[in-house]
Amino acid sequence: MTEWKQSLYTTNEAEAHRNWLAENEKYEAAKLSAEVSLGGPIAHKSYTVSAIAKQLTVQEGIHPDQGPRLDVSATLEDIAAFPKRLEEWRNRLAEKSELMLEIIADNSVDEDQRQKDYDEGRWATDGYQTPFKAVSPDHPIAAAYAIATGTSYVPSHTTWRDAVELYIKINKQEKKREAVKEIKWEKSTRLLLEKFAKHNGGTERVNDFETVAFGL
Repeated sequence: MTEWKQSLYTTNEAEAHRNWLAENEKYEAAKLSAEVSLGGPIAHKSYTVSAIAKQLTVQEGIHPDQGPRLDVSATLEDIAAFPKRLEEWRNRLAEKSELMLEIIADNSVDEDQRQKDYDEGRWATDGYQTPFKAVSPDHPIAAAYAIATGTSYVPSHTTWRDAVELYIKINKQEKKREAVKEIKWEKSTRLLLEKFAKHNGGTERVNDFETVAFGL
């Protein structure tokens, strides 16, 4: 299987966009599953979720780092145009955030409890409220919402941490090891590379993958 095809079943632009976000989450989950089967990142699932969430916010243009700013070199024209740019940014953020909240809500419905309520005759009665489960922090859309709204921060630029995780993922795919040896290798390699990064600006410093060369 080399392609992922899925109809969005609508001609409404807003609904299509919402359906695309949900479908993209399924795609990323399927891709992650395939990567895991090939020796992909299992121990650092939270990092993978963070990476997917960062990608979503950057693609949608709503990462806080992408917000309009004025610096010391701003011209009078830049200053005059800034309020409009800021308003457009806030409107886009509000629109995308609302879409993400709808997806999160749809995925948080407690289907088992709702079925129980239906079987016991409580469903759709006066005052009935749809039961929801707690949102998992491993939900990519929930993580993206947290980044977009400033609840958590993940830098939009490519970082040394990204390079480390990319190296580990590729190395695990190319060099098959026994499970116990794999766990030890990954732990020691990550500690070594992050210790190196700590002495060279930290794991969140800007990094260009093209300049990264590991000889481990």
